[in-house]
Amino acid sequence: MLIKYVLMFLPVYFMSFECVPKTIIKQMNILMAKFFWGKMGQGRYMAPVAWKYICRPIEEGGLGVRDLNLFGEALFLKLLWAIISDDKKLWVHICNAKYCPKVGFWNVKLNSPCSRIWRNMVQRKDFFKENVKWSIGDGSRIKAVAQPWFRGWWEQTQITQGSKGKMVADLYDFSMMKWKVDELNQMFNQNQLSEITAIQPQPTRGGAQDRLIWVQSKRGKYSVKEGYKLLRSQANMPPNNEVAVLWQQIQNWKGVVPKVKNFLWRLISGALMLSQNVHRRIHVVSAMCQRCHTENEFETHCFFCHGSRLVWFGSTLGLRTHDLPLNVVTSIDHCTIHMTEEQIKIFSYTLWEIWKARNEAVIQYKRFEPVEI
Repeated sequence: MLIKYVLMFLPVYFMSFECVPKTIIKQMNILMAKFFWGKMGQGRYMAPVAWKYICRPIEEGGLGVRDLNLFGEALFLKLLWAIISDDKKLWVHICNAKYCPKVGFWNVKLNSPCSRIWRNMVQRKDFFKENVKWSIGDGSRIKAVAQPWFRGWWEQTQITQGSKGKMVADLYDFSMMKWKVDELNQMFNQNQLSEITAIQPQPTRGGAQDRLIWVQSKRGKYSVKEGYKLLRSQANMPPNNEVAVLWQQIQNWKGVVPKVKNFLWRLISGALMLSQNVHRRIHVVSAMCQRCHTENEFETHCFFCHGSRLVWFGSTLGLRTHDLPLNVVTSIDHCTIHMTEEQIKIFSYTLWEIWKARNEAVIQYKRFEPVEI
């Protein structure tokens, strides 16, 4: 899809270092939605399916288009990961020296004027609280009161003048292989102390590196993909299970081009511009089928009406529609089970050709001729 692979990536560079206002993201979503539904220029348009459903992953019944709001957030969080993982980039050193030279990023507060980018990063640090942990090696990189190196670190820590510069390595006796409990008691409460003493540093020959780990990834490093996945799971968007199952089946159909698959998604999602669907939103439009003028035009009627039945019977499949389930959407599931790969291909293209002929009959007033389809 042009939207998925081109339009979505046009603002990526800007969104990777700036939090784009939601009003701008909303306008970008509107432009992409207009493009998707074929609306050109200004003015209102009708979208049979909300954009948030299109942005669902394929396994949840959507088209896999990224939600720009969540995608921008995941991109911006990569900057924050560079700060908390103590990246060696120059801009990270400058930010740390300017905004948190004494207390460390995790303890910094927005009490003084600062740049908008820094403010946005500080406001989002809670996102990493439950999703990062330290793999403690020799403890030489971890500041005891400035970096969250154990689960209960977020509780109030007793920061004294002598504890500010202490590293975790200073609190562990490597010769005796035990923690210096007396020093820990001066800095942490009993709950924190019990969690710390349960940690066993893993120094190796030559000194093991302390490493900040992003727990959502097997590699241990934050990625935009994993961040987006987590943000989406936190958004609590329930999947459409019925559509999701059918859509995944359609994705596995071989020999069917993406354009036809996109059409089939619209069919199973109730997103085709059929008279009945349009009537639900614009009541002055008749719900009656413009070809037969006998019934309301809904999905099953459109593809299994009298003229369409002639098409099915005259096709190489030689189908009698009474052999199929009464619902056209259920028929897609039926053909996946009972048809061969070649028959499925013919079935999907027949649906597509019926839809094109229907549009020509309704929009261009051409006669619906089953023989020509």
